[in-house]
Amino acid sequence: MSRHPTLPTGPLSASEEAELLHRARNQDRHALSLLLQAHQSGVRATIRALVGHPKDLEDILQDALLDAFTRLEELPPGARFSDWLQGLAIEKAGAFLALARRFRPAAQLELEAYCAKTETTADVAAIFGEDGFSFDVRSHVAFCFTAIGRSLPMEEQFAIVLVDVLGLSLDEAAAVQRLNTDSLTRYLQNARTNLELLFERLCGLSNEANPCDLCRGLRAVAADERKGTDPDRLALNSGPPDERLSRRLRIVSQADLDHGPTRALHDFLFELMSQNETNRETPKDQDERLPSERSRWEDLQTYNN
Repeated sequence: MSRHPTLPTGPLSASEEAELLHRARNQDRHALSLLLQAHQSGVRATIRALVGHPKDLEDILQDALLDAFTRLEELPPGARFSDWLQGLAIEKAGAFLALARRFRPAAQLELEAYCAKTETTADVAAIFGEDGFSFDVRSHVAFCFTAIGRSLPMEEQFAIVLVDVLGLSLDEAAAVQRLNTDSLTRYLQNARTNLELLFERLCGLSNEANPCDLCRGLRAVAADERKGTDPDRLALNSGPPDERLSRRLRIVSQADLDHGPTRALHDFLFELMSQNETNRETPKDQDERLPSERSRWEDLQTYNN
């Protein structure tokens, strides 16, 4: 019989986590490895929602897991390991994004233009032909959310991801970001206002006259048996704008970007988009000159252009 604990099937219960954590605190590295393995999927999803780029995701994840190995003594007595590990991941993602360039709000339109004039069509076609691929419009909505989220001021991006996507309470999200609740609430309200405006002005699912309609275009490329759900069935163009945003956020919170059947496509597109946004000719110091109240579409259009 093995003297090592084995990983339970499914999510860890509080008692299972406590048992593994007790062993880990007593220098049982195998128990700590099992803890990390049990929570790795959730941590990956958190980082992906904030960062998007697959290579950056892997680097940040490994940094967070290494920190968990070396800083376990910092876990407060009585705290849940899963919450602490997620906090480490968010901290690492924040450190990465603080040094990275913010995306332009219309980064996906720039990506579409780039793809139209370069040799990427064959790459996309190859992905569409891979075994197991199908177009999942819900994953694409989550992909769009992450891309547009990276155009917001970082405090706003983190506020809406932590609260509206990951489901943290205001107090929990404020603690993670080392803010008071009033500041977190203000960032969250600004993020909702700005995202509502951006999606209303950009996304073809909100209004057919809007410029970005990648979801329908990509779905049209897929073979009939791989098209997935019709984007119109998401009903993102019905109801007032705040309801449409709430519906979109629910889709994002439930989508599986990390394991879904469209992952390879979104990884590829995010790599290209990150490259475009990082290497664009606009001087980097312009990233710091953000309007304090970005409520007008003109501000959002020119931001980081």
